[in-house]
Amino acid sequence: MESLVSFKNGQLELRGILHVPNCTQDKVGVILLCPGYKHRVGQRRLYVQIARRLRDAGFYVLRYDFHGLGESDGEIRRCLFGDFWDFVQTGGFVSDTRSAVDFFRDVAKMEKLILMGLCGGAITGIIEAAKDSRVDGLVLLNVPVMAQHATRDWFIDRMPPGLADSLFSAYVKRLLSVQSWLRFLTFKTEYRVLWKSITSKFSRRYVRSSRSGPENEECDDAVNPHFVRSFRSYCSSKRPLLFIFSGNDKQKWAFEAEFQQRYLHPGNPYEDFYSIFVIDRANHSFTLQEWRDALLEKTVTWLQDHLNGGTGTEHGQTEASRNGEMQDEEKIVTR
Repeated sequence: MESLVSFKNGQLELRGILHVPNCTQDKVGVILLCPGYKHRVGQRRLYVQIARRLRDAGFYVLRYDFHGLGESDGEIRRCLFGDFWDFVQTGGFVSDTRSAVDFFRDVAKMEKLILMGLCGGAITGIIEAAKDSRVDGLVLLNVPVMAQHATRDWFIDRMPPGLADSLFSAYVKRLLSVQSWLRFLTFKTEYRVLWKSITSKFSRRYVRSSRSGPENEECDDAVNPHFVRSFRSYCSSKRPLLFIFSGNDKQKWAFEAEFQQRYLHPGNPYEDFYSIFVIDRANHSFTLQEWRDALLEKTVTWLQDHLNGGTGTEHGQTEASRNGEMQDEEKIVTR
């Protein structure tokens, strides 16, 4: 069953969809957090597919719009993308998430609760979970660890080999494209990116940052300090965390170079509480179905292993699941 729901964050009405399983042993809920400026449907309906698969596995799922997005009240007064992204990375949607947790815990009476999100939704989730002990688990998809102001220069000046190889292959494929040559000759190509991918590909002079290692674990300007503090606080509470990354996404390379190598060294105090899963060749929004299947299979298995939720069996996608959002006689649940 899918129902329209709404709940308050102060004076703002936040609206979403509640997915209710047909049968379940425990009331375990998953809240899907919007990926940045995208609404609750997600890129290419990713969130719809995740919600219905988790529902079929026996989990309650809430996907809702942050304020100023989709059907929720409010507005976002940040016109430039960089300003908006900085707002997200510093916890701009955390109060909305806290209200969603209130709704799921107090109104829907969830016994256990997991936050899950892609990109901006992932950073929102970990900042909220670090402050809210009612959150029992986290599933973070392609979480960004770089501060907004440092992102562009970092990916160019300190380009990891994986990213260089990916970019170089993309440029090679465009050699026979007339449109690509026109961009190149009219100064529309990112020349710094092109040159860096070529030099990195053939010289392999990529050297890991001298800041790497346990002896230099303080944040610098490149890493989002809100993420680092939230990770430490959350894992110190001994709650489980699943990182899922796309093998062909720049967030993965940034995570490995600037966070994993520096903070998650062998023997670190948090290694019993987090897992890292990489889906080979997947892009940022898991466009292909095979990538989504791998994402969903891992998520369901991890939730059942760590939260003891769901039924442990899935009955597949129903006809209603394939027909998109409900359009008739949807029940409004208000708080």
